[in-house]
Amino acid sequence: MSKIICLECNTILESLSRHDFVQCKCPNNLFLDGGEDYLRFGGKDLSKIGFWDEKEQKFNTLKISDKKDEQLELF
Repeated sequence: MSKIICLECNTILESLSRHDFVQCKCPNNLFLDGGEDYLRFGGKDLSKIGFWDEKEQKFNTLKISDKKDEQLELF
């Protein structure tokens, strides 16, 4: 299961299985897909996404770099 939260509208999205596409209704249009098989997510503003950390039992945010070559990192 994949789980994220939209930090704009506080909607928690859970994708329970492969191709289980879910989306929030706010203007950020956050979406999640993939369940346990893969993680696909997006939205208008990626800084407004929290990712569930099962080990820490909390949502963590992304560090988004201004550099085009760098990847996103979870914190």
